[in-house]
Amino acid sequence: MSHLSCFHVVQTVEPVDNVAPLTILTIAPLTLTFPFSLATYIFVAHTLNAPNQAPEASFLAGGVTALVGMFCVGLIRDTYVILSA
Repeated sequence: MSHLSCFHVVQTVEPVDNVAPLTILTIAPLTLTFPFSLATYIFVAHTLNAPNQAPEASFLAGGVTALVGMFCVGLIRDTYVILSA
């Protein structure tokens, strides 16, 4: 009796040798999360007078900034891989 797994998926990705120009592009969106979350914390705590909600708002702002930044990096990296192939 052979064991067959219906969840076995093999994905092959060709390696890209020349991704050095994209290194700074990967780092930049992640460095922007701290200033955006700090600015959101200060804005919510002082301008809106809601210091109890400031940590959650700053975490949300930093997380959304990171997600959007990494999404854009993925689009640019995929475009670079397709055009350089």
